[in-house]
Amino acid sequence: MKALERVEGYLTWHKDRLGYRERLSEGRAIGSGQVEGACKSMIGARLKQTGARWRPDRDNKMGVICSIFYGDQWDDYWKYAK
Repeated sequence: MKALERVEGYLTWHKDRLGYRERLSEGRAIGSGQVEGACKSMIGARLKQTGARWRPDRDNKMGVICSIFYGDQWDDYWKYAK
């Protein structure tokens, strides 16, 4: 029963995000394929660049920086970064 309560709580909390029929009718995406594709092409290309060497503990940090850059949030990020 506890599992059902957790599911109910999740769905209640996220009810405004679950309008899949409406999203599809508006031509909006409902999956993560676009994000995964962007990660593969942008971040993956950076990691696999000829001559590049990455330490595993820094891969995620590099991914965050790439996301900020490609998401046009570079200037805003550095305004608040300390």
